[in-house]
Amino acid sequence: MSAHVVSLNQPMVKNEIKTVRKWGNGLGILLPKSMIDNYDLKIGDDLKFIFENDKFVVENNKEVLNIPEFSLEDLMKEYELYDREVYDWDVLTPVGQEIF
Repeated sequence: MSAHVVSLNQPMVKNEIKTVRKWGNGLGILLPKSMIDNYDLKIGDDLKFIFENDKFVVENNKEVLNIPEFSLEDLMKEYELYDREVYDWDVLTPVGQEIF
């Protein structure tokens, strides 16, 4: 019996045996909820399968998007026309039914 290694770039929580089943015209394995939650898998995620000799590795193909947070002050500090006194939107009192 050959060994099969499944890794999603993180350590597995536990080992499980899953049965390969007919799925449409192909075969499929249902992923347990614990694995879906542990690796933050969503419908439509792409998984990369790497086959090496007697094992295969599954990698999450998500690109991590790191979006830094900036304040208005950070974004405008090098903008030449920016006059803090004219654009103090965050300290103005509401004049209508604005929600802040």
